[in-house]
Amino acid sequence: MSSKEKVIIVITAIEKDGYNLKEYSSPCIQSWKNWCKIHNIPLITMVGDEFIHPKFAFLSIFEKFNADKIVHVDVDTIIHPQTPNLFDLYEDKLTAVKDCGLHDGVISPRMSEGVDKFEKVFSDFNLNKDNFFNSGVMMFHRNHKKLLKECKDWVTDNFKSISEWSQQGGPGLDQIPFNWFVQKNKIDLQFLDLRFNRTNLLRKKLNVDDNYIIHFRGIKDKNKINEIKHIYSKLW
Repeated sequence: MSSKEKVIIVITAIEKDGYNLKEYSSPCIQSWKNWCKIHNIPLITMVGDEFIHPKFAFLSIFEKFNADKIVHVDVDTIIHPQTPNLFDLYEDKLTAVKDCGLHDGVISPRMSEGVDKFEKVFSDFNLNKDNFFNSGVMMFHRNHKKLLKECKDWVTDNFKSISEWSQQGGPGLDQIPFNWFVQKNKIDLQFLDLRFNRTNLLRKKLNVDDNYIIHFRGIKDKNKINEIKHIYSKLW
């Protein structure tokens, strides 16, 4: 990371359309505050209460914030204190971690089925599932401002179809459409290893100290709160 680069971490907290900030968000956000203080990096919590749906609020980050690089993370993530400076890990490519289920490197059956259903609605392009990334941790460069604006316009124009697909069981309202749009537009991708967006940590019985960012996706609220509190107290 150049000393002249302006960088920020953005967390989207959703408070609209039935999505509320839960008890679990507090320790997650605090972990990022702690880590950002170590690295002297600004942290912004953006309430996803704008645009056509709060899940797509990340598409507006370069419209809202003046920065050279932005790392956008979900509010149900905890960062390990030993995590290296994220902005040293990428230059100008869209950077993320491949999405996987219980088997590392393999997209989950539910997500794979969601992709198949999505492609029946948007049939002019087929996703390469081997390059499918999780949208819970994404690293952007200012060069992606045009990509995000074009995707925002596309979502606006097609939200009725996207919403109908989601209501029919499509998982991850934002993740599959954004992957589809990125791949269709041949955007260069860089993948970090799973330690930088580790899902299913406890289900896989993994050591938290072997990972950098723990993502508590797909866990029911009561279990999620308990797991997050446990991991936060262990790390911080």
